[in-house]
Amino acid sequence: MKRMKDQYERLMMVALKGTGQSEHVAAFLLAWYNVRAWGGWSPHLISYHDWQIQADILAVLTDLAANGLWYPDSDDMDELIEIYHPGVRGAAASIIGED
Repeated sequence: MKRMKDQYERLMMVALKGTGQSEHVAAFLLAWYNVRAWGGWSPHLISYHDWQIQADILAVLTDLAANGLWYPDSDDMDELIEIYHPGVRGAAASIIGED
């Protein structure tokens, strides 16, 4: 589980950087967090990333399959939502029953 959390932290850093890869990494993290609220992530998007990001995403998926569920930190996801979906939090929260 520690390995997955380390990979998650690296992916969060990429998502927050504002680079060309950031939006795709954020989409992966938000889909993992709540696909119904934030939309899906297409596996073909992995080809848009450098090898280290590809390895982190694949390792997270592998660890999830092997070790069961673990979800990203909700405060981290709120930060990504604010960046990539500004002003949407209230509407999405009511869709997923958090309001």
